[in-house]
Amino acid sequence: MLRWLSIAFRDGGWAMWAIFAFGLAAVAIAARFAWRGEQALLVATRWLTAALIASGCFGFCVDLQAVMRYSTVGLDAMVAAPDNALIDRRTRVVLEGLNESLYCLSSASMFTVMIALLVVVGYWRSPQHRLPRGLSPASSIN
Repeated sequence: MLRWLSIAFRDGGWAMWAIFAFGLAAVAIAARFAWRGEQALLVATRWLTAALIASGCFGFCVDLQAVMRYSTVGLDAMVAAPDNALIDRRTRVVLEGLNESLYCLSSASMFTVMIALLVVVGYWRSPQHRLPRGLSPASSIN
């Protein structure tokens, strides 16, 4: 797990710091909501999740722009190679860069799933959101 995290931070770029900061804060608040059911925490959870998703998308776009810039400009500045070798190199650079760029989206998605699950647990445990006794699905079975 720590090895994956190290690779994700290295390959995902500087946006990973914002993703993990927003993600950890939102997970902590969602966990508190799941534990205590305090409705006021949902506003912070929603906005931190929005910031998390936006950071993931922004990091992906910035990383992808860097890959495209390198594959078009950076490789041309290198020593001229036969055309086929340069095309193969560009393809490899684009695919590796896309892999690195996807760390931002996958990390943001990972945190979003955890937050959503914790919010569902909080709603499930909250007495305000329970159905009245006669309206619960279990009472219709009897």
